[in-house]
Amino acid sequence: GETTAMTSIIKFTPLCGAHDRQPLCYLLEIDETCILLDCGWDDSFDVNKLKPLMRHINRIDIVLLSHPDLLHIGALPYAFGKSGQHAKIIATIPVFKMGQMFLYDAYLSRSTHEDFHVFNLDHVDSAFDQVTQLKYSQPFSIMENGVNLEITAYSAGHMIGGTVWKISHETEDIVYAVDYNHAKERHLQPTVLETISRPSILITDSLNTQNELLPRRERDKDLIDSIMSTLASGGNVLLPVDSSGRVLELLVTLDQYWTYYKHISALPLIFLSNISYNTIDFVQRLLEWCSSDVMKKFVSNRENAFSFNFVQLCQSLEEVEKIPGPKVVLATNENLNVGFSLDLFLKWAPSHKNRIIFTTNPLPGSLSHDLLYNPDKSEIALEYSKRVPLVGKEYEDYIENKKKIEQENAEKKKIEEEEEKRKREFMDMYDFEGEDLEHVVSLSTMWKKHDLFHKEVIQSYMQNEGTKKKPNIMFPCLERKSLYDEYGETIRIEDYMIQEEPENPLDVQATDDMHLEEEVEEEEDIPTICVVEDIVVEKNCGIQFIDFEGRSDGRSIKKILNLVQPRKIVIIHGTTESTEALSKHCEFNTKNPPSLILSPKVGQTVDVSESANIYKLNLQTSLLDSLNFQTTEMDADYSIAYLDGIVMIPTAPVGTEDYTGTEPNLQNLPEESNFGHPSIFIGDVRLSHFKQVLHEHGFQTNFISGTGTLVCNGVIALKRTIENGKYSINIEGPMCNDYFKVRELLYNQYLIV
Repeated sequence: GETTAMTSIIKFTPLCGAHDRQPLCYLLEIDETCILLDCGWDDSFDVNKLKPLMRHINRIDIVLLSHPDLLHIGALPYAFGKSGQHAKIIATIPVFKMGQMFLYDAYLSRSTHEDFHVFNLDHVDSAFDQVTQLKYSQPFSIMENGVNLEITAYSAGHMIGGTVWKISHETEDIVYAVDYNHAKERHLQPTVLETISRPSILITDSLNTQNELLPRRERDKDLIDSIMSTLASGGNVLLPVDSSGRVLELLVTLDQYWTYYKHISALPLIFLSNISYNTIDFVQRLLEWCSSDVMKKFVSNRENAFSFNFVQLCQSLEEVEKIPGPKVVLATNENLNVGFSLDLFLKWAPSHKNRIIFTTNPLPGSLSHDLLYNPDKSEIALEYSKRVPLVGKEYEDYIENKKKIEQENAEKKKIEEEEEKRKREFMDMYDFEGEDLEHVVSLSTMWKKHDLFHKEVIQSYMQNEGTKKKPNIMFPCLERKSLYDEYGETIRIEDYMIQEEPENPLDVQATDDMHLEEEVEEEEDIPTICVVEDIVVEKNCGIQFIDFEGRSDGRSIKKILNLVQPRKIVIIHGTTESTEALSKHCEFNTKNPPSLILSPKVGQTVDVSESANIYKLNLQTSLLDSLNFQTTEMDADYSIAYLDGIVMIPTAPVGTEDYTGTEPNLQNLPEESNFGHPSIFIGDVRLSHFKQVLHEHGFQTNFISGTGTLVCNGVIALKRTIENGKYSINIEGPMCNDYFKVRELLYNQYLIV
């Protein structure tokens, strides 16, 4: 049989998101390089769920982010911001921008309702400072631990900047494709996954394998009809949404309908998020990542799809409450666990006139999941966390402690300013160039009881520092030392400041009163404390689910896999039932079934290494020096040499067991065994080009029409033929001087080894 060797050792481990719908986080190992595929977390921010990730955190070299939502990037601030861990994090430009918006909103939503210390905004910024931003189809080469990789991002759809990752290493192409969408949307292009043919390994999800989507037109109609009927009855509509992902498709859709149907244009359409203004501002600058329709409108008419005509942006409940009448509110977050959507649900749920429309399938364990899958529940019990103002003794203690801290800080600042001013004045007065600053400051501290000392006295003291003898006081006549920089003499601003005094003392009182009024008008930050209440909500509102997740359904997933035809497939992120269904389809219903189908569970490491008839050989310097390398005219970047050699495989020393040895090495064939080799012609010569060469050397040439034969001086004929897929040029004619000259010129067009 054939002897095979591994090109690389490739292992895959799900850290989260296998045989379930939990956040996505996977470890891909290629030889000594560890790649983290997504770094997801849910909005519970339970640190215990990150234990599998944190066990490997010190080994991670590269992080690839496929989408900007919490399920794909939620753990970044904790794992790579707060922990201080560093890695090469790679994402597309929109995932970088909108991912920050997701995490900012998540932090603000939590900190508004509770004492949230898992991470803060500085940790978010610290993690994203490590991100390398890519464009689609932009190859990015990177070497980690001796492993040379080429990483390329392709469009995935689903969310702006969503990515299908292709990782190329030697002979293997590894494709990571999750949450992709084959359908073109109003603001996004479809995925290009089907154009990636025959990858070595495909890592993909099974989330929607058993789902079938209604046509988009029907789903649009269901959404608008539900909204219109609710508003007509005097009710409010709540759409729980994410902060910067799928909400964009909903906003574009609803704004278009509000523009088209004039009778509803007066009804409020609101986007409520902590960072609503920032989200829309960023996406307005990312039009090149959107659909072709969005780009055409901008190029032809300068119409920005995200410059909404009817969407009102709000960042607080107070702003929403000021808008009268029935309204449609898209509020964060989509799971109703925290945020503005939860606040509005508690307020609107008791009324039968109101309606809540879910557009994404919520995570198990969330309030949204409970509402959707238990529609008969009339009462919902939950823990509600909120902040309340401090009162009584607690408020007095807070104010007293705050004043004490402010007083201590003010005194400390005053002392530091006086010390800094004294140092600056002392340095300005004397020229201590080249002296140690701490030593100069110590002198100024010792002499601070006296006004001035002569420069020569100070320098004398420095030279005799060991005596520690204090210089005598004298009446100096000193000239202040001027300081210069590259722009000339420095100016002391305080020397030119004019102290303005009001003409009338009453003006001073009026000014003080004005400032006092402004201070009273400013809203003082009221200290708060977090309290948790057990509440029961009466649910009378309507509950509805309309799929706007932006993922391919089961039928489309199977069609795409038939086109991609991966050699091996790893199935992740989906229920056990959907995972098994996709595995069976790949095994029995594909034209070219994968040689290996794996569906590992969380924590299970599987070996997906690719076997091939390829060896890694050790080329010694002495061997390379002995070869005659020649450069081709076609590509000067490559040199070619011919070698008659033999592969030497190290043998085990006597008395050793389980000897693996070193890499095989290539050596020259011994002279007694080397009988030479036929000449090899490298290059591609066309007769049309060769005709010009002959003409430059004085030959008269012409083509015989219909045959493609080139005739030289009427006696030599050249004809290009093809045999077994190889091109050759035949020379026919008498053995004369012209024949040998033409043959020599033809040989010169090739590289002969």
